[in-house]
Amino acid sequence: MKPGQFLIVFDWDGVVFDTMPIRKIRNKLLKKLGYSDDHIFKTSRKAVESRGGYNFYSHARLLMRSKPKDSRALANAIHEAVEKHPSTFVFPDARRTISILKRSKRHFDILTAGHAEFQEYKIMRSGLRSMFRSIHVVQSGPRVPHYKFGILKKLARSHKQVIFLDDRADTIRTIRRSFELRGKVLPVLVWRGKEQPPRGLPMLRRLSWKGIREIAIHNGFRP
Repeated sequence: MKPGQFLIVFDWDGVVFDTMPIRKIRNKLLKKLGYSDDHIFKTSRKAVESRGGYNFYSHARLLMRSKPKDSRALANAIHEAVEKHPSTFVFPDARRTISILKRSKRHFDILTAGHAEFQEYKIMRSGLRSMFRSIHVVQSGPRVPHYKFGILKKLARSHKQVIFLDDRADTIRTIRRSFELRGKVLPVLVWRGKEQPPRGLPMLRRLSWKGIREIAIHNGFRP
């Protein structure tokens, strides 16, 4: 199949971008400022689940409900701490895979959920923005699988086959259950955790073009 007829779509956080170092940098700063681990975790989770999605400012506002005017300064302090860190926060296997795909003139996009500006910031921070053809950002919340399904449905209209790599099992299951996308979109779970992965789903522990090809061919796709 010609490269342009076959599209690979990457989720961002947890698939290409390692969010753990940023969390550690943020938490270290916040603890120095007197915030407890529990308070940091709960407010972070609340910001992630909010309609607008997580960014440093939305988290800072939750942390500083009693002093809303100071939340912008706190958000800027977190941002500065992250910017001082030399890492691009990209998983090494993801960087290798994307470089191989670029050299072979494959087409690949990002499909991610969250705050649009913050997702764009992380993608720019990675140094990989120019590698991707398009970026699609959907709203955070419980309907993420549904929103991603809608984007993939559109992408499947302009490509013969699409492989979608995501780290959320609920999203993978939603796509797999769709009769409409069967044979057009192959969802693959990227499971980086040490715990046992969910059963019955196409899965990769690490990203590699070889691994993607093998799963694709096994499922009747022709990359």
